[in-house]
Amino acid sequence: MTGRSRSRIVVVVDDTDVDLTERNGPMTGLEWTLLSILIVLYITMMIVLGVTTLRKGRPALFVAGIFFPIFWIIGAVMPPAPTVAEVMEADREHNRLYAN
Repeated sequence: MTGRSRSRIVVVVDDTDVDLTERNGPMTGLEWTLLSILIVLYITMMIVLGVTTLRKGRPALFVAGIFFPIFWIIGAVMPPAPTVAEVMEADREHNRLYAN
């Protein structure tokens, strides 16, 4: 075998070496079921949080969330970004109140 050698994790149990890097066989039905549930849950959360982040007007957090999903959680719980019309209206109101 060429390439890097594989690290081994060996634990001594009752004076017997147990190699934790070797599997004893294929995945069991329970392992497949749990893995499938986790994958479906992860994909569902990615879609829900990603769409929520976009709908709240946070495209930068959406793009960052593709690489670091924690940003989708942050974008989903943040308040919606103000629209241009809201900002302009607030600026007009400010100028009306504080104009000399």
